[in-house]
Amino acid sequence: MIKVNKQVKRYDLAIVGPLGKIKFLLECKSFNEAINDKVYQQIGNYNLELEADYIGLTNGIIHQFLETNRETKSFVFLDEFPNL
Repeated sequence: MIKVNKQVKRYDLAIVGPLGKIKFLLECKSFNEAINDKVYQQIGNYNLELEADYIGLTNGIIHQFLETNRETKSFVFLDEFPNL
């Protein structure tokens, strides 16, 4: 659980490295829910707090993986699951 905008939120899945840093953060949605700007905003807000190296979004049909750039606070789309 994390605090986002003073509200306690729950993320779906995190892969943690050997030093306790979150390497990968995954947001899972229902198969009938679109991966849209709202979902990107949600995981982006979570990642401002968690600072994962990579994030993923899935609704079980569509899977998207992104690498984070902390300097620009932006994401780069990846063609496949990242090599953690």
